[in-house]
Amino acid sequence: MVNICRSVCYNERINQVKLERTMNMSDMCKEIFSLLNAWANYPNYQLERRADIFFALYLPEIMKAECIGERELEHTYIFPEFPLMAGDPPKTRKPKCVDYAVFGKEVLYLIELKTTMDYIKNIKSEDIKYLTLAQKTIKQNEGMQKLIGNIEDMMKHSTQRNKYEDLLARFNDTEISKRTNRYKEIRIIYILPIDPNNEGFKHKKAHIHNTFKDNRITPVSFEKVMDELPVSHDMLARNFKDSLNEWKTIEENKNMKNPRKKAEVKK
Repeated sequence: MVNICRSVCYNERINQVKLERTMNMSDMCKEIFSLLNAWANYPNYQLERRADIFFALYLPEIMKAECIGERELEHTYIFPEFPLMAGDPPKTRKPKCVDYAVFGKEVLYLIELKTTMDYIKNIKSEDIKYLTLAQKTIKQNEGMQKLIGNIEDMMKHSTQRNKYEDLLARFNDTEISKRTNRYKEIRIIYILPIDPNNEGFKHKKAHIHNTFKDNRITPVSFEKVMDELPVSHDMLARNFKDSLNEWKTIEENKNMKNPRKKAEVKK
């Protein structure tokens, strides 16, 4: 009888600890996003460098919505800060990194994340040469071998050789290395607070439209990201969605003709 009572008390305590831990994690999660929301308003705070891990966490869900046929993406096939040649070698071997390289079945997606519209307002084709150069490399060399060769070349001239080795080792450990010749296309995606094609975007200029159209850039707005988050069963996703709405509203107030004055979370 005593042992039974001890067992019941022990189980109750374990359940209590689990509940407290859950509550603490919930409070901590809210505090993290509360800080990001507040600090996003500061002039020199680079929000995208702190928030990129949350976008990365839900990239598989986002990609399923945006990319036809990509239904089995895993984090194994996502590479952050993927190094690309900034220009034509041997003139330069300095890398220019794209925020995420996502390997689909036969398409390589190069994804840039921007948490403000400042960069987009003045974007020109030369600003994304490193992305379009990668596109041409894939087409001209029929697959990924040349891009991998470029990374190996950059490694030889880098002081971070060990990190390049880790990147290549991880790449070789995945199924990607077995199907490099399948990759004949690169698609460029920009994750942005506002779709620049939105009629209310007051900075809508021909050069923005032309740059996106000429280089086949697909814009993915924060609104679309919010729609794909699994908020029904994911506490982190719910908090992330609230913050996305907050960050989107900050940019709308600066860049839209009829901005909202207060963030209204889409249910």
